[in-house]
Amino acid sequence: MTPHTEQVLEFGVVRDELVASCRSTEAAAALRNAVFFTETTKLAHHLEIVGEAERRLRTHSDPRGHFPDIEEALQLLAVEGSVLDEPDIAEVTSYILAAGSLVHELRTEDADCPRFRLLIHELLGEVEVPVRAASGIRRHFDPTGRFDPDTVPELKELATTLRRLQSDISRSAGVLMRDSSTQEMWTSDQPTQRDGRTVLPLNADHRGRLQGIVHELSATGRTVFIEPPELLTLNNERMEAESRLRHAMSAKLREFCGILRGLLPELAPVREAVAELDLLLAKGEYAVRHNCIIPEISPDGGGLRLIGARHPMLGSGAVPIRVEIDSDTRALIVSGPNTGGKTVTLKTIGLFVLMHQFGLPVPADPGTSLPVFQSVGADIGDEQSISASLSTFSGHIRAISDILAHVGSQSLVLLDELGAGTDPEDGASLATALLEHFIEVGALCILTTHLGALKSLAFTHNAIRNASMEYDQAALAPTFRVVSGVPGSSHALEIAARNGLPGEIVQRAESIRREGRTELDQVIADVLSLREKTQKEADLAEQERNKYLALSEALNERERELERRELELRKGRVTELEEFAAESRRRLEQLVRELREAEITKEKTQEARRFATETQDRIDEEKHAYHQKHDELLKHERANRLPVNYEQQLTAPLTPGVHVRLLPEGKQGVLVRKNRDGSWIVSVGALRLSCRAEHLQPMQAPTKGGQKSAAERGGRVPAYEYDTGAPTSLRASTEIDLRGQSLNEAISELERQLDACLVAGLCSFSVIHGVGEGVLQKGVRAYLRDRPEVEDVAYARPEHGGFGKSIVSLRNN
Repeated sequence: MTPHTEQVLEFGVVRDELVASCRSTEAAAALRNAVFFTETTKLAHHLEIVGEAERRLRTHSDPRGHFPDIEEALQLLAVEGSVLDEPDIAEVTSYILAAGSLVHELRTEDADCPRFRLLIHELLGEVEVPVRAASGIRRHFDPTGRFDPDTVPELKELATTLRRLQSDISRSAGVLMRDSSTQEMWTSDQPTQRDGRTVLPLNADHRGRLQGIVHELSATGRTVFIEPPELLTLNNERMEAESRLRHAMSAKLREFCGILRGLLPELAPVREAVAELDLLLAKGEYAVRHNCIIPEISPDGGGLRLIGARHPMLGSGAVPIRVEIDSDTRALIVSGPNTGGKTVTLKTIGLFVLMHQFGLPVPADPGTSLPVFQSVGADIGDEQSISASLSTFSGHIRAISDILAHVGSQSLVLLDELGAGTDPEDGASLATALLEHFIEVGALCILTTHLGALKSLAFTHNAIRNASMEYDQAALAPTFRVVSGVPGSSHALEIAARNGLPGEIVQRAESIRREGRTELDQVIADVLSLREKTQKEADLAEQERNKYLALSEALNERERELERRELELRKGRVTELEEFAAESRRRLEQLVRELREAEITKEKTQEARRFATETQDRIDEEKHAYHQKHDELLKHERANRLPVNYEQQLTAPLTPGVHVRLLPEGKQGVLVRKNRDGSWIVSVGALRLSCRAEHLQPMQAPTKGGQKSAAERGGRVPAYEYDTGAPTSLRASTEIDLRGQSLNEAISELERQLDACLVAGLCSFSVIHGVGEGVLQKGVRAYLRDRPEVEDVAYARPEHGGFGKSIVSLRNN
């Protein structure tokens, strides 16, 4: 990046703004002398730290304090035996304290910016700021940088004596001047100082009336500055006290300088750290101020993409531009109207490349990516020079010659109005040759032009692309937006008319233009018309797509609402059935107990039969109501829900142990048994549901680890094993058979079953213990009642085992 490139791209303005943001002269000097990054790895690391600095500044206050310029003070301090002035000593210590505060704050743990803290640790390494020594010296100086002797015990007494003597002198002088016998002798009512001594302003006409030493006459000769005998002794004592204090303070300042001289080796890395930290934070501050982002780094040979790029010097008036150049394109030709933004676009691209490789975020939107170039050459603006006898064309050629001397495969070349300033045919030929040369060496070239011959190159060369600056035909004004893939017209006549050229001249020019309209002009017009038509079709397609997405989302929401309603219905029905079953179980147990404890009478038998009939009738009513609501929901579901692709249906018959899918919700379960009314009891998780056969779809049994299903193992399927992924010893079953086991063996089996139920989330299970002599029955039920996780232990219904089987209900935790 040559100084000429920086100048034409106005990078100096950006650099100056960064320098103004620095708090230390070290960082300002580093920025002025900084070079551009050309190694991708180093650039990426630097940008990462700058990005973290920006992030921290957006959430925290700026940690930088005031860093005075101490370069000259340190140079003098390096001379053995030298003593700095009081303000210089104060500034050196202030610098050290500010550095210590900055380093400490950035090293401190920060939950919001942990990555920044880690990067700062890597950057600072073992740098230590001698804060304690500097603080011990700085406390002896006031905010203005003056040494305060009262902060040193041995100097405080001298300073106190000096102040007392000065007070005595002032009091004595006041007594003399207020004496009624001498009041008319003074030309002023206040004493003054001459050579450090207090004197009185005596009127020359009264010179003989007062004894004393004359120090000076006024310019007019009317005032004699005299030191009366009453002040002579006091002045002498004050001068002596002042001399003693001055010598003592000089000795102390020499001591301070000796301490600071010993810190010089430590200050060198501290100043380097301050410069680096200040520089990073200045870049972060710039990024916050201009709303910048860290661009992605395109791989070697990759393209260039600017999204929402805003030239930082145009402020809020900048029109964001979008420029995309893929890796196969080596030249972009930008055409369009004058004052349409071609040159600004060219400068924005070049400036962004320089800012990026300077380690600075760019004011653009996310998705922006830039390659790393080894050199950037730019020829923008009028290079005419009268003093150097250079015409506009000659000036451009000289600038391009300098670019040719440095161009390579990883170069960016920016050329404004290439081929202008001479005969259009010759200019186009020369521009074409230059463009082909830049492509051959592998450079990326971006140029602006009005020459039709250059615009047509994009139609015959694969590595060249056209772009244009959009022009609003209705408003007859440029929009400053870049249109990729389309060459642009100059719209010179429209712009001339808008800027006041007489209408008859514009109309005549329009007539001449129509007669000499070239084939390329017609191609451009056709392409622009086709682009406008394609854009309208794309907008219409996008509108239809949005409508479809909105409809799809509405249908999905309706499906989710139906599922919620179905779940609420099922939960309500299950709760009602559970309450009914519990009440029926309690009443049955009461009847059984009464039958066992009392004589079996005809009335008792009739009551038991009546209970069984009522219970069955209630169960049939509940089933009918549930199936009726389920059928209504199914019909509504099939009419409104989006299509669902279920697994391929099986033709296997419905038998106990077969795995089925419950329609329409798609839940999976296992058939337990068939009811008398043709419906089926299905085990679904911890629940048992009654479902009609038409709502059940047989499916392949899920196999795991080569295990066989219950139906494949043979026999009836009284219980369902819940596979939770736990070991086999912790696999829960809805029913266990303890017959033939001793009481200890049965209790061990119950412990295993209870643990497995907790793992599987099973809320109830049944235990077959038989009746026999009642030992196993009583022991099992007593053990279960004592277990804290058991809610209730009840006998099964007579047709399901009666007193030989217990139903265990677990607590819901």
